[in-house]
Formats: sequence, C-alpha cells, structure tokens
Amino acid sequence: MAMYKGFDKENFMEYMEQTFNGFENSFLRETVENIIDYAHKYEHVGKDQFVEFLDTMLSEVTFGEIAMFCEDAILTDYGKEQKRKWLVKNGLPITDTGHLN
Repeated sequence: MAMYKGFDKENFMEYMEQTFNGFENSFLRETVENIIDYAHKYEHVGKDQFVEFLDTMLSEVTFGEIAMFCEDAILTDYGKEQKRKWLVKNGLPITDTGHLN
C-alpha cells in the first residue's frame, strides 16, 4: 500500500473505479487525481481537513468512504468514528492505517 501524507491514493482510485460507472474514463480519473493532489497541497493543514475537502468536491463519496483510505493520524476522533462506522457497515477489517493493508 502506497501511503502519501496518510492517504492511500492508489487503492482509493481503484475503489472509485470499482464503485462508480464510467470511472475508467481517463478525463474523469485525471480530474479526481488532480483534486486529490490539490487537496494534498492546499487542504492538508488540520486533521480531517483533507477528507472534508474531498467529501465536498466528490459529492458522491461519503466522508467515511474517504476516511477508510486514511491513517488515523490524519483524522480527528470524529473522523476515526466515521471511518470505523463505514468499515463495520461494509464488513471490512478495522485498522488504523486504512482498510486495504
């Protein structure tokens, strides 16, 4: 798993492709990658801020879905709880480093 600043972009992008129709479109994929890169550069000041920004920009994805690909170190207690709820709801293992490790 390739974490960058506490976020597993590679597995998040794979999840997006598996979850949303049309995500194999290179324009859409590159747009989402650019939003993530922007968030890393400008929206990674405080805990949860990165996830909140992506949650706002990618309205079809929930806070918990995004948090699932984050290390607990970049999440507040609220963020960790949202991540945990989403993982439990979907029967995925709970870890502090993202669910796909």
